[in-house]
Amino acid sequence: MEQVEITTAKGEGVWGSVRYQVSLDTRFSTYYDSAKTKNRTVVYYFLSFKSSKCADHRRFESEEARRLFMNESFSELSLAEILESKRERRQCMPSFRVLVGETVSSVTFVMDYLQLHLSSGPLNFYNWPAVATGHKRLQRSDVGYEDALCGFINRTITDVDELLDEGLKLEFADGSITVPLSVDKHFPCPEIAEFASRKGPWLIWQAGEPPFEVR
Repeated sequence: MEQVEITTAKGEGVWGSVRYQVSLDTRFSTYYDSAKTKNRTVVYYFLSFKSSKCADHRRFESEEARRLFMNESFSELSLAEILESKRERRQCMPSFRVLVGETVSSVTFVMDYLQLHLSSGPLNFYNWPAVATGHKRLQRSDVGYEDALCGFINRTITDVDELLDEGLKLEFADGSITVPLSVDKHFPCPEIAEFASRKGPWLIWQAGEPPFEVR
């Protein structure tokens, strides 16, 4: 997955009693399949605001939703649009890349989900992943599945990606763990996976979140 972000406008406004510096950003996230023969781009619209004491942002699925939020939340809002020829395209690192370099310390099989204990916190899978080791690819119902997962203990994640045809894929030097992010309408949880990091943001993969829609 590749992410590019551009700032389209900057200005300031008052929210409550605090005056903020405000910027409008558009992010393009392009997802590929494992063969890189197909791709799909998802666009989100961000509102970032900061003062001398705090900073925050909001994400929206349309420019209209962002505009309505700004009109309802800010007073004295003044924005200057950045000319298209002056806009800079910035490459962004996907948030899930924080998993690279994490080491699996243990594997826990809970009744209805799987937990990998990583260096910075637990990674929970509520959709059971596929496991690839050597020339074998195992599903939960296959003989040797649990042993294969335990084989990743003391292994370090070397790469992470979100693929249209496979889902969230954790690569190791000697195999991979892949959790499908495209689920059917009977999937029991709102979340497919989550990473409760002690060092960074809490990552959550929601069922039906574009481009991995509920079937």
